[in-house]
Amino acid sequence: MLRRKKVNKLNSIIGVKSYIFFFMIFNFTGIVVSQEIDYGKISELEVGESITLKNDDRKDKLKYLGSILDDRGTTKFHIVTVFSTVQASRTVHGHSQVIFLGKDYQFLENYELGLPEELPKRIENNALVFEFNNSKGESIEFKFIVGEDIPKLLCVSPNDCY
Repeated sequence: MLRRKKVNKLNSIIGVKSYIFFFMIFNFTGIVVSQEIDYGKISELEVGESITLKNDDRKDKLKYLGSILDDRGTTKFHIVTVFSTVQASRTVHGHSQVIFLGKDYQFLENYELGLPEELPKRIENNALVFEFNNSKGESIEFKFIVGEDIPKLLCVSPNDCY
């Protein structure tokens, strides 16, 4: 009995360490990939326009949502949504991100979302506009106001923040 407890404890420790390792690889990879994309191409796009970038086993669809302005009407941030698909052996993995770029299109922040449906649809009056379904299945718009600073959390609905 004592030997079995030790083996189970060892297995659970190995499982936790493996989970932490893979979690770190997944998160850090997402951030690095976000910074590798050439965001200078965004400056050539109109609001709402998309471009697709492909390489080897990865495809990124970037959509320029527009800019967030400060009180003087000067661009503070450019907002880009990215939906990436990555071929991993036999399956394809999707990643949804909201990217904040500086006024000169330099990378500032990345928010990795759970689903492509959670990406914002547009910008209205310095607010990212999201659509979600309420408990009755009705489509509801949610506006997340972006202030002067990059938000610590990005909320895609009243009860769902990243």
